Amino acid sequence: MDISLLPEEMRKKEEEERKRRTIFKQEPVALSAPPPQAPPPPPPRPVPAPPPKPTPILRPPAERPRPPAPAPPPSPKKNGNGSGKKTAPPPPKPALKTAPPRREAPILRVSLIPSEGAPGEAEGAGRRAVILAIILGILAVGLPTAVLRVLGRERALAIRDLEAEIMGLTSKTREVEQYLSAARDTERTVKSLAALIEGHRSLSAAFAAIERATLPEVSYLQLSTEGERGFSLQAAAPDFSDVARQIVAFRESPGVESAKIQSVAAQLAATGEVSAVSFSVSLILRPEAVKLSKD
Repeated sequence: MDISLLPEEMRKKEEEERKRRTIFKQEPVALSAPPPQAPPPPPPRPVPAPPPKPTPILRPPAERPRPPAPAPPPSPKKNGNGSGKKTAPPPPKPALKTAPPRREAPILRVSLIPSEGAPGEAEGAGRRAVILAIILGILAVGLPTAVLRVLGRERALAIRDLEAEIMGLTSKTREVEQYLSAARDTERTVKSLAALIEGHRSLSAAFAAIERATLPEVSYLQLSTEGERGFSLQAAAPDFSDVARQIVAFRESPGVESAKIQSVAAQLAATGEVSAVSFSVSLILRPEAVKLSKD
């Protein structure tokens, strides 16, 4: 089937030309010369491809182009012979037959690269691996750091609590030390007082032992201690016999260990008689008679 895009008049001329060619094609007369060969038929004209369909541009109603106004009907013209008859309008030109639009077949793409080795997927897998490595690195560094920070804070709080407890114990220790120092001072005072009391008791016991061994006629002028159990006495008696009896009384007393006379002096009256005798004696008392405290 020959499809021509020429108008109908030109197609008619072309058909007449073909008929003429077929008429002149008669069988040649048998001659000695070979019959002439018929010329080859003209090659068919290529059918032009249909123009691509323009994509419709959607415009708002205000911007859409308006169709042109219809042309006025042609005025009747006179023929060459001067008659005013209307001539018949030329026959309408036949519409050009266009080839039906070709339907594009679905494109089947075949890739010889395996899905595992596709560049896009490999790049995506590499990115995912890098991101995963970064996340794992952050976790590997961040988790121990966070744990160490939490443990450090807990230890800092525990250290603060211990420091506060130590400060409290230190203050209590200072208070106890103050109490101990006060108690020690009190103990020293008590010991000194006890020594004084014990000494007073010892002196009282010594005085009692000496007094028990003293005669009524003898009076004491001075008393001093010598060592732990020694005493030195300055006494006075009416006469020498009283002095002798006093020395004997000291030596026979159970509380006196030894008695030694140191000096004797007589005081004479105006008449020449002995008015008083003064003497000094050294005594050593027995341990059970006197107990001196040692500080």
